[in-house]
Parts: sequence; structure tokens; C-alpha cells
Amino acid sequence: MAESERLEKLIASSSPIAAECTYLGPFRMEGKERTGDAIRKYRDDELIIFPILVQKGGLYSKLLSYGYPTGMPLLGSNEDAEDIAGILSATLERKENHRYIFISHGDENGDTDEFRAFKKALREDILVTALKGNDNYTTMEIPKEKNITVLPFLLFSGHHAKKDIKEKVLPELSHGGKCISYMDKGLLSLSDGFSAIFLKHLSKLLSR
Repeated sequence: MAESERLEKLIASSSPIAAECTYLGPFRMEGKERTGDAIRKYRDDELIIFPILVQKGGLYSKLLSYGYPTGMPLLGSNEDAEDIAGILSATLERKENHRYIFISHGDENGDTDEFRAFKKALREDILVTALKGNDNYTTMEIPKEKNITVLPFLLFSGHHAKKDIKEKVLPELSHGGKCISYMDKGLLSLSDGFSAIFLKHLSKLLSR
């Protein structure tokens, strides 16, 4: 994906040490191994982990468990929550009788403190809900506005954006004569401000 490749180049160019990007989803290495096992090949080396994640969910906790110095995801602090809400306010045009709804991946353990702070900081015409967790798209109150634009609150326009949101969320919102449009664009394509937050986190990690 173009967004991930661009961010990888930014990270590599901003780091004074060698940087390598790896995918931590289920995959095969030596036999069948599961999420995060790619880290094992670095066990004899000095290593820092810089996660390209949205928030502090289950995968972030797994990365912390390896015991290496680990950076923050996009939504790593309440300061990040304010910054992200500000980026969205500056990027998304206000429209009459219109609402933006962002769909995040969500976490089975519920929202983090930072995610709750982010929701509170959002402009009144911007909502965020999730695919998973207690507070998800099936439990949200449908906005009164006739026109709704749905966007993925995901870094990249991958599987969840192209399949899950289209097949599950959009039909759920289309009842009651709503006019639904879908912007299939990951956060990293929506604004350069999100990449800037990652680079800020990288700078803090390297300064430790």
C-alpha cells in the first residue's frame, strides 16, 4: 500500500540507526507461527520496537511483553488525542445536515483512556465507532443528519476498509432514507499530520 511504503521511508530517513519494517499478522516462518513471532529473529541483537498501530490495544500489549524499548502508537497520549481531533477538524469540511462517522478496528477490552479522550475532543459533526468491542457500529445511535460520510479510522485502506466496513457497517447505516457515502481512504492518506505524529513519537523513542 502506498501509505505504508511512504511512512516506512519517512521512518527510515528519520532514524540514525538501521530500520526494518515487518508485518506482525499471522504468517509462516519456520513452520506455522503466530502474531509477533518475527521479533524472535532479533533476540540476540539490540532492538527497539516502533509500532505502526492506531492505539494501545491487544497487539500493542503483546509488543510490550517482549521487553524491548517500545514507542507509542498513533493515539499514544491525551496530547495525541487533541492533535488527531485537530487534524480531522482542519481536514474535513463542515456541511449542512451532514455527519462524518469514522470506523475504527476496536478492541475486545474496550476503549483506551486515550481513545475516550479523542472522542471527547472531536468536533460535534464527527463521530467514531468500532467494528469490535462493546461500543461498536451495531450499538451506536444513528445520527439525525440525512447525509453521512463513512471513513475508516485505520492507518491503511486494507482488508477492514475494503471488506468489513463496506459489507457490515454501510448496510447498518443505510436505513431510514439516509444518504451514505464512503471515503475509502486510510488516515495516512487523509492528512500528512498523522505521519508527523508518528515521527514525533520516533524522535521521543530515540532520545531515551
